Amino acid sequence: MPETLIDFVLLNDIPDKKDLSRGIGVYRLTTELEKHGHSTLVIDYASCMSLDQLEVILSKVKTKTFGVSSTWFKNKIFTAKNLRKILNKYNDSYKLIVGGAYAYQYIDEDYDHIFVGHSENQIIDFCSGIVFPRIIDWDRKAKDGKFSFNDSYTVFPYLHPDEIVGLETSRGCIFNCAFCNYPHKNQNTRNFMKYEDVLYKELLNNYETWGTKRYAIIDDTFNDYTDKLVSIKRVVDKLPFQPEFWAYIRFDIIAAQPEQAQLLYDIGLRSAMHGLETWNDETAKIIRKGNRQKKIDGMKIAKSIWKENVFVNVFYIAGLPKDKVEDVHDFILYWKTEGHEYIDNVTAFPLYLRDNESQYIELSDIEKYKDLYGYKMTGPKSWIRKDPGIDTFEKATEMANLINLNCKWKKKNTAWTWNAYAQRLGIKNHEEATQKFFDEIYYPNLLKTANEL
Repeated sequence: MPETLIDFVLLNDIPDKKDLSRGIGVYRLTTELEKHGHSTLVIDYASCMSLDQLEVILSKVKTKTFGVSSTWFKNKIFTAKNLRKILNKYNDSYKLIVGGAYAYQYIDEDYDHIFVGHSENQIIDFCSGIVFPRIIDWDRKAKDGKFSFNDSYTVFPYLHPDEIVGLETSRGCIFNCAFCNYPHKNQNTRNFMKYEDVLYKELLNNYETWGTKRYAIIDDTFNDYTDKLVSIKRVVDKLPFQPEFWAYIRFDIIAAQPEQAQLLYDIGLRSAMHGLETWNDETAKIIRKGNRQKKIDGMKIAKSIWKENVFVNVFYIAGLPKDKVEDVHDFILYWKTEGHEYIDNVTAFPLYLRDNESQYIELSDIEKYKDLYGYKMTGPKSWIRKDPGIDTFEKATEMANLINLNCKWKKKNTAWTWNAYAQRLGIKNHEEATQKFFDEIYYPNLLKTANEL
C-alpha cells in the first residue's frame, strides 16, 4: 500500500484530442479545496491515457476521494467498475464521485456521489463530515456558500507554454436564448465578474510560472458589456506580455457599440466564436437573438479593425422555429458572395432536443415548452415540427450538412491555432501531436509529481 494520502485525486480530460487545451472545471475545485487545507492531485489528458498508466499513478498515492469530471470525458475504459478495480488495490476505503456538465448521465453507474452544477461550494461542504445524499445539487450555481467568484482565480499545478488554458473573466449570461440550456442564463454578469487585481494576478502568475500566454475565455458572451472590456484592457495594459484569447462574442453587440471591435483586438482577441444560429429574422426574434442585418453590420465593423488577424467561426443551428430550407440556401449564397470576407468558417448542426429524462438536467425553453414552439418528439433525438419548412430532425440534419459542405474554410487563417505544439514541431496530424505531448511531456511530469508526493 502507498503511504502518501491525498484528500482528492481528480481525473480530467481535454475538450478535443486534436487540441492542446485544458478543461478548467477540476482546477476550479482543486483551487478551492487547497484554500481550505485539502490536498489534491489532478490527472489530466484521460483521452491519451491507458488503464495501466492510470494505475501506475494511483499505485503511488492513497486517496480519500477519487473524482471524475464528465464535462469532456471520452475515454470509455474509465468506467466506475474499472476505476474501482484499481482503487481497491491501493486504498482501504475511499469515495468515488463524479461531477461536471454530464454528471447526471452517470446515475446508474457505481459512484458514491454525483455532483450537479458548479460545485465550488458543494465540494467544500462535502468535506465537512456531514452525511450527504448520493445526488449533491443544492447549490448548482455556486452562489449560496462562502465561495466568491469575484475574488478567486484558478491555480494550475502544471502547464506547458504550448497549452491553451481555460479562463473565466465573468460567470453567467445576460441573454436568455430559447434554445439554450445553460443554467446561468438571464443573469446579471456584472455581479459575477473578477476583480481587476484578481484577473491580473491570474494572468501574471501563469505567465511567470509556466510561460502561459494563450487562453480560451469561457464566458458565455465575452463582449456582453463594454465597461467589462474596458476593465479587462486595463488589466492587459499592465501585463509584461500580450495575451491572446479565444472567446464567444456577439456581432450584434458590436454593431450597437462599435468601439468594442478595437477594444477586443487590443485585449488580445485572436479567435472569435459567434452564434449566428439562423438567417431568418422571424426565427431570430422567437429565439431572442439579433436580426440578420445587425449581425452583418457587426461583422463589417469588426473586419475593418481586425483585418486577417482574428479567426472568426460561426455556429448555425438548422431546424429552429420557423426555419426554412430557403433560409439555408440564402445563407449559403450570402457566404459565397460576401460572407466569406468576414467569416473564416461555419459550423452547422441540427437542433438537438431532449425530453425531461432527469430532474438533474437543465432544459432550454424550447425543450420545456415543445408544444408552444411547435415540436413533438418522435425518438430520443428525433422530432417533427408543425409548421412547414425544416419540419423534421432528419431534414435539419440534411440542411446542416449542406451548410458544412458549402461553407468550408475560405483559407488557412493563421491568427489562431489550437495546437501550437503540433505547429511548432511540424506535425500535421494534431491528434498524434497531442498523444506525443502526453507521452513525452505531460505524463512523465505527472509521474514525477506522484513520486515526489
